[in-house]
Amino acid sequence: MGDGLARRILTGIYRPGVAAPSIRDLAAEFHTTRNTTARVLHELAARGLLERPRATESFRVRDVRSDAGVDAYRFLLDPVLMPDSAAAVFTEMLDILEGIVIDAVVGLLRGTRPVSRRWLSERLDSLPRDAVFDDGARIQTLTLAVEVLRELLALPQFGLQRAILNSLATALLNVPEAVRALVPERPDPYLPLWHALAATASFGGLSDAGITRASTLCRVYHRSAIERFQELIIERQGEAFGVDPAERGDIIGA
Repeated sequence: MGDGLARRILTGIYRPGVAAPSIRDLAAEFHTTRNTTARVLHELAARGLLERPRATESFRVRDVRSDAGVDAYRFLLDPVLMPDSAAAVFTEMLDILEGIVIDAVVGLLRGTRPVSRRWLSERLDSLPRDAVFDDGARIQTLTLAVEVLRELLALPQFGLQRAILNSLATALLNVPEAVRALVPERPDPYLPLWHALAATASFGGLSDAGITRASTLCRVYHRSAIERFQELIIERQGEAFGVDPAERGDIIGA
């Protein structure tokens, strides 16, 4: 029941701002008790999908994309629960992250955020060096990447970018398919981006050409991650429904 109602909210069947169906109507539809229905609605509210301004009022549907926060994104990224939206939301999140990375690089160019070369080098040196990454190494690497960006965005003028980064990173780190897409099995594809940031600190700022190169690296990296995420959605759908992944190529609107 909870997953079904969440899907209706996240796909827009229940429009933001309108009252959710009553406890009585939902209990009748799902053939359950009113107490159980009320508990499910409270759980959805705790996840950020519904709101109830006053105890005496009906539950209302929240605009999950604008104000429901991390929990809503976790739902939207779920490759089994939300296969139709997961790839689009992942792409949207990486587009936002790309802008945040470029803001960080431009901030370094303008000298608004001097970063210690030693600090960056130490973090780059702590990256896993295994030939093949397991899930633990992937999480470690992605967490480190977020830490670097947080440091680059530490000044007050980057407060909004930092807050968005924190929310998106928390959501992505809690979706295994997102982590595997962002940090591939072998490390080579993403390391150049962080070495470019290290070079920024080493030489006291990037040229315009350097910013363009960093932007290109970021974009290529994100496009590759999106392709991997789409492949993982197909694999998960095959596992969930007992279907050969090769026969499930239509599930993400391909």
